[in-house]
Amino acid sequence: MIAGIGVFGVLMPAKLRRLAIARLQPRVLPRLVIVRLMVGATLVVAAGETRFPEAFRVIGAVMVLAAVMIPVIGWARIAALVEWISLNVSVGMVRVGGLFGIGAGIFFMYAVR
Repeated sequence: MIAGIGVFGVLMPAKLRRLAIARLQPRVLPRLVIVRLMVGATLVVAAGETRFPEAFRVIGAVMVLAAVMIPVIGWARIAALVEWISLNVSVGMVRVGGLFGIGAGIFFMYAVR
């Protein structure tokens, strides 16, 4: 899924940016926290079964920390960040982010035995 979103970002960066901005609403934040907590915890727990257990533990811990920080940061600051991104991040940067997503997706697929 990560690689797929990355491909979407490389092929249609403006559309991905509009979609991400339109979908990030205050009512979505609790679900975002829950999903990040679940994915982060899953990475930490499953790390021992991968080719790169330390990397999975670190990535999982960062995801859990990011999930915990969402309510601390609050919707007003998140909305300001989203507005800044919508005005200042170029299509080229979205494509670079898409390439990063493709690489991350490939890494996860390779790392899971």
